[in-house]
Amino acid sequence: MLLPKDERAAPRLFDWDFWRPDVAAIDLAYMMATHWSPERRRRFEQPLLDHYHATLVEAGVQGYDRRALDNDYRLAVLMQLAIPLHGFNIRVPPVVWWTHLEHTTAAVDDLGCRDLLA
Repeated sequence: MLLPKDERAAPRLFDWDFWRPDVAAIDLAYMMATHWSPERRRRFEQPLLDHYHATLVEAGVQGYDRRALDNDYRLAVLMQLAIPLHGFNIRVPPVVWWTHLEHTTAAVDDLGCRDLLA
């Protein structure tokens, strides 16, 4: 956490866990597809992706349309299938990794992610 000298400014929180250059949508997929119930994800996923994309555009990002974000997000959801496998491998309790597997496979199905493998 970084605390600004100006007390009126908000503190900044940086999450460097598993830092690497990659598709930014991977963090979105990790949060929404892996951890949220399918019902919650279905309700909030598209509005949050819309907001995320609008924020990128407002910040000056060019040449990255909403369709590109959808493709990146779907690919990132597929990548999340490794999370429950890793959990199983390092002996995370099944109640955790199995839930992640169920959530992620539901997202893969809902979003047609398998089409990206063809």
